[in-house]
Amino acid sequence: MILVHGYGGSGILFYKIIKPLAEHFHLILIDVIGMGGSSRPDFKVKDANEADEFFVETLEKWRVAMGNLTSFILAGHSFGGYICGHYALK
Repeated sequence: MILVHGYGGSGILFYKIIKPLAEHFHLILIDVIGMGGSSRPDFKVKDANEADEFFVETLEKWRVAMGNLTSFILAGHSFGGYICGHYALK
């Protein structure tokens, strides 16, 4: 299960649910690009659609870099849920 935090947060947001979830799932907590402990790339987009694409493409690049993950549950909180939804639509 990959957990994606909300806007301005980090993976530590999930600290209260990590233990019970870990009893049932292998967990991966990520920090959304530009937030938490992630890198701070230049973020130059013209509109909301480009912003959505930026976050979805970043998540996809991460998935491939992690060994081309193919079977996982993607769960997000707040803005993380928004990113997960757009990722799933892609």
